[in-house]
Amino acid sequence: MLKQRLRNPKDVVFGTCVLTPSPSVLQPTVNANVDFVFIDTEHIALNREQVSYMCKGFYFAGVTPIVRIPDHDPYKATMMIDAGAIGIVSPYVETVEQVVKLVGATKLRPIKGKKLDNILAKVQDCGSEEKQVDLYDDVVNSVIDDNNVTSNFLKEKNRDIMLFINIESTVAVENLDTLLSIPGVDGVFIGPSDLSVQLGVPRMWESKLLLDTIETIIKKTRRRNKSVGCHWSFSNAIQNQHHWVKSCGMNMVIHSSDMVLYNKTLANDLGQIKGKLKKDGGGNYLFSSAAIGSRAKLIKTEDDV
Repeated sequence: MLKQRLRNPKDVVFGTCVLTPSPSVLQPTVNANVDFVFIDTEHIALNREQVSYMCKGFYFAGVTPIVRIPDHDPYKATMMIDAGAIGIVSPYVETVEQVVKLVGATKLRPIKGKKLDNILAKVQDCGSEEKQVDLYDDVVNSVIDDNNVTSNFLKEKNRDIMLFINIESTVAVENLDTLLSIPGVDGVFIGPSDLSVQLGVPRMWESKLLLDTIETIIKKTRRRNKSVGCHWSFSNAIQNQHHWVKSCGMNMVIHSSDMVLYNKTLANDLGQIKGKLKKDGGGNYLFSSAAIGSRAKLIKTEDDV
């Protein structure tokens, strides 16, 4: 499983963002030998049934589905796990309180109510501790005294489930060490678009400040032995992903998305055909070489993803 591979410091896993709920996307994505898919319900109009079909289709094809929920609501995290998600990404995380509730939803299912509140109170205290704390052996067992019965059950039930926090703001970067110290957090997804706006370099993809901040997040996360990836579909995508893995230790490559790759390939291919026709100078072809690009500007792509 993906979670086991991410624990290997020498392993790197590869994935892409899938925006289209059509089953036709399954085979070409699997054929690309991806290890996981990133399914976004924050910016993309996908309902729970569609997400469930996507998750289970990819899961049984041997690809781990990771779903970003719309906000920090722990109930939405649980709903997506019930729908088939193996990993949960929560957007725009900035506080310990947000992370603690998400740990309860993803790693302590199906406990709820007062008993969950008591465990989460202990989890929250871990944010101020220097040493690494085990969620089940140290925290759950300190609250529930039943000879490890409950802690062992929870550990086994939620064994493969992963929790990633989206780091997308300057506040989150400042609080990163504390957020990563909460037991139950498996890693970080970096949101470069929102982060660039927060840094005052909105969508300036070659900004040194943005790229340096991304490197800082990657290195801090890896020092904590947590996994990290940056969903990048902008300029210098291949070069940046290579650099972040090779020089910074990033272990999750989240490359582009189905729709961005489709758009780039289609625009490039049609552009080449039109260019050759114009160069040949034959016929009165009624087309504009800029037509694709101008229309594309009217269509929302995944700049916000």
